[in-house]
Amino acid sequence: MLSAIKQNRTKELVEASYEPLSMGAGVKEEKAPKPPDGRFTILLVDNEPALVRLGKSILEKAGYSVRDTADPFEALRIFEAYPAGIDLIITDHVMPGLVGLELIKRAKAIHPGVGTIIVTANPFLDCLDEAEKAGLAKVIGKPYFRYELLDAVSAALGPGLPETGRGAP
Repeated sequence: MLSAIKQNRTKELVEASYEPLSMGAGVKEEKAPKPPDGRFTILLVDNEPALVRLGKSILEKAGYSVRDTADPFEALRIFEAYPAGIDLIITDHVMPGLVGLELIKRAKAIHPGVGTIIVTANPFLDCLDEAEKAGLAKVIGKPYFRYELLDAVSAALGPGLPETGRGAP
């Protein structure tokens, strides 16, 4: 039963991600940033295939190149093979065998300049709060909306990419 509820919620999130977002009266809605095709490469890691598909779709439509996997160890192999070719790692935190924070620590040991985002259903974990305060990773809650993901990506990649204009002031 819980699996069916989770599948329905994921389906709702996927469908909501493609719906136009209403900003309300007097607020101008802006499009997501569109960097030149292939300008940035993102490694997306989540053990839930539906969320990998959702994140990949959002990021590719925004103009990013995306490598994806549901296996955190495969993500490390990809990163080890192409450390300078990955600009940003977006990872779920709770995954079998290796949590996202440990994945990020290992990746930063290889290439300290890589941008990092942790996506989690529990963004209030002390370890994640400390990671964000130390600048190790940006943390966003799951489920997320398109604009939340793209704003986090813009922030993680640094200045020069406009945010969607939908995030908190």
